[in-house]
Amino acid sequence: MSKDPIASPAGYLETYRGIVMPEQVDAFGHMGTTHYMAMFTEALGQLYGQCGFPIPQLLADGSVLVAVEQTIRYQRELRALEMVTIESAFLHVGEKSARLRHRMLKGPAGELCATFEQVSVHFSLTERRSTGIPPAMRAQITAHLVADPG
Repeated sequence: MSKDPIASPAGYLETYRGIVMPEQVDAFGHMGTTHYMAMFTEALGQLYGQCGFPIPQLLADGSVLVAVEQTIRYQRELRALEMVTIESAFLHVGEKSARLRHRMLKGPAGELCATFEQVSVHFSLTERRSTGIPPAMRAQITAHLVADPG
């Protein structure tokens, strides 16, 4: 793993900024896994809002994007009081599903610490089943798609 800063890929949106609080550090001296998930979850809400479909609107409309697959890759540890930034983007949109990626960066140099990828399915809260992504939402996601560098 290189210590070189990782440049922000074009099209990624900043969706989280904070610091690792001392109470988020585990017995091994680095941020615990539950706190990674909490930060990624906050970033997800920001991504949806910045793309034009905030979570309260989704709930009011009776349909949401629900996670069906999540993958976290830890690359570099985070310690207490280190700055954290998350950048997020959609990578793909299909008929019923979308795939996104969060990139967690450390400090002003922007060292990549973790990536989080999620596949979500559009889900009707009234029918309790997956449904097609509405055209307006598909257009909003499509407008924010970035190339997947792999």
